[in-house]
Amino acid sequence: MYLLAHTKDDIKTTFVEITTDSQHIVQLSPLHYIKVNGHYSCAKNVKLGDSLTVRINRMNHTSLTYQESRVTEVREVEKTGLYSPFTMCGDIEVVSNEMNSGVIASIYSDWFLEGLGVDPSTIPGIYHMLLTPLRLVHDKYPEWIWNFASYFQDSEKSLHQEGVGKLIAAGIATTLSIL
Repeated sequence: MYLLAHTKDDIKTTFVEITTDSQHIVQLSPLHYIKVNGHYSCAKNVKLGDSLTVRINRMNHTSLTYQESRVTEVREVEKTGLYSPFTMCGDIEVVSNEMNSGVIASIYSDWFLEGLGVDPSTIPGIYHMLLTPLRLVHDKYPEWIWNFASYFQDSEKSLHQEGVGKLIAAGIATTLSIL
């Protein structure tokens, strides 16, 4: 993980809770991307019978094993807490408390391409490509990322809601502060 786009411990949020036939459970915001039937889609679009990619925990097995698992239940739940960790690869394994394995989801949710006619299955890949410079900066100057994120720690908004101007201003201020 190289960045937390938002960490809100006390906010109540509606999530889509998805259960699979392998007993994996994942809770995501409705506009969070997850691989469904081999393509990215928003969690709110997952239906019974769809398949999600899950990691299977096998005792004494040294490699990771992934398989498709059918969706057996989709429901809305209200939970407290909202987190958005950014990983270098663009995906994250969401592990439930009951299992030592999890569901593979994108780290991305809605940002600015939705509603512009872009194929939703390609949006997480485009966002990941656009954030390549941020990952490259993190590789060379990890403290820059943490200083940048600190500009938004008291904000009620997630980074994608802050607006391009504020992001650029924080980027410039961060750069000037470490030079």
